Amino acid sequence: ANKFAQRKTDCLEQLLNPMIEKYFAEFQELEKTDINQVYKYLSMFANFKWGKVSDVLKPIIFGETEEQYPTEVRADAIFAVYENVIETGEDIEYFLPLVLNTNEDAEIRITAFKYLMKGNPDTTTFVQIYTSMLHEPNFEVF
Repeated sequence: ANKFAQRKTDCLEQLLNPMIEKYFAEFQELEKTDINQVYKYLSMFANFKWGKVSDVLKPIIFGETEEQYPTEVRADAIFAVYENVIETGEDIEYFLPLVLNTNEDAEIRITAFKYLMKGNPDTTTFVQIYTSMLHEPNFEVF
């Protein structure tokens, strides 16, 4: 095995993930209306890039939190996770459901589409997107 791969794993588990958990706990305590603080934390998560960032921000991105975050915050959360999601090969399962969800906000769908295309979409993904384009109710998205 590659000794550097093991060191990277160790670094994520011992250093980065505990920091992500700590700052995510602080993030959850913020007032959602204190938008400057919210964006400060999202920028920090974007700088972390790796580790558990995509796991902890996923409920926010997918709108699965008790208190809904504004669209702009959710779009910034997508930016914060996209490199990690692409690197780990989760881009299709992470971004495609957002793109195809016609009930989702247009900004979220467009942002998810942008990062899906930066990843490694396969033929099936393109067919799914094309098929959804045929019935797309929102001309802003496609």
